[in-house]
Amino acid sequence: MLEIYEILIITIVFFLTIAVIFLFIKKPKLPIYLMFFFMPFLFLRLEYQTYQLSVADLIGLLGFLAWSIHFLWQFLNKQTSFKALIFPSWPWYFLFILFCGLSILNSFDQGISLEYFLRNIVFSYLIYLFYPINIIKTKQSFFKIINLIFISTSLAAFLSIFYFQKEIAGVIPRITPKEILGIAPLGYNHNPVAESMLVGAFFSFLLFLKEKKNPNKQKIVLLFTLLQLLILILTFSRSAWLALILGVFVYILLEYRKYLKKIILISLIITLILSPLIYLMLKLSTSSIASASDQKRLFFIEKSLELFNYHPIIGSGIGTFKEEILHNRFYIMEFGESGTNEAHGVIWKLLGETGILGVLAYFSVLFVLGLQLLKAKTKSLTFLENHLFSLLLSLLISLTFFQLFQTNYFNQKMWLPISLMFLAVLLFKSNFKKIRT
Repeated sequence: MLEIYEILIITIVFFLTIAVIFLFIKKPKLPIYLMFFFMPFLFLRLEYQTYQLSVADLIGLLGFLAWSIHFLWQFLNKQTSFKALIFPSWPWYFLFILFCGLSILNSFDQGISLEYFLRNIVFSYLIYLFYPINIIKTKQSFFKIINLIFISTSLAAFLSIFYFQKEIAGVIPRITPKEILGIAPLGYNHNPVAESMLVGAFFSFLLFLKEKKNPNKQKIVLLFTLLQLLILILTFSRSAWLALILGVFVYILLEYRKYLKKIILISLIITLILSPLIYLMLKLSTSSIASASDQKRLFFIEKSLELFNYHPIIGSGIGTFKEEILHNRFYIMEFGESGTNEAHGVIWKLLGETGILGVLAYFSVLFVLGLQLLKAKTKSLTFLENHLFSLLLSLLISLTFFQLFQTNYFNQKMWLPISLMFLAVLLFKSNFKKIRT
């Protein structure tokens, strides 16, 4: 039986939720703006038993509920129709949902698989893709989101300065998040910080280009963009370094390939300047820490291939990899139960859990989006429009590459930026005015 104080808390939470929903109905763009602002703070979250919900996810969930109520009301009053809805990545993401759903049939624990399917696969589409794209429909709103990403990632970069530690396990100095006042909004290791800085740097540079008519603001944007890049470098995340290099390389090929010789010379100079940090990265990569991490990755790959061999077409069940690992006594003896027990790389997770069909469907979503961004670049575009699509395509490739080595794939830092990519394509394919400086 509930205590009086528990009833009081539940009542307060209930009425607060109703109030927030009514606020979001009245101001439908507000939850979208808040979601993007809290995007870097994945670990600023609410927890109840084994359930976790980031602040961005909670805002998105309440916003989606408010939008659904408002849409249903308009539909019943014949003020709108289902034809007005936009379904991004049709039919590719729907095929991905289908194959993930089919994989549940092979799961050793269908309850776990169904929970993961709804919380990650379906939730990511509805809250990160479908919802923002059906709300944001103007260039002003689009760039307001870019500004909010710049502010939030700059704030995250500033906070990361206090995470700098002189020595990690006797190897190198590094940005490593830790709890402050009992919370760790940027996470508990270097990779979440690196991912936030990777996303932030691309959008911040886009804002830098947009502000070319405002030199003072442009200098401030450049300063924080450089800070974000510095924080990314000081995380000494191998995958983030490679993802950044790959993204910058793609951007140069798209926009500055005729200056390739000069850029190669500049790159050599930058490499020389950064040579002390490159030496530290090499030192880390050959350390016992990196060796243990690599051994763990190899074990996970072997496990993924083992699961794939059992069910190569539709996999062994979405969301079961972690449980398979925790039930493996050889793994527990070798590595223990602490740390990340999820597949290191989205391709290995999906290969074992959803089979070849799930892998193909997932990468079809990203590949088709990449083609759409590339095709959106035409000669009629302005300077900013051209660089917008080049930067978005470069970021898409960077994030896709980064997720090949990470353990958290269906989150706000991956899929909210992707929603902006879909939105940018829609802005140019529809009757909306083109984005101008």
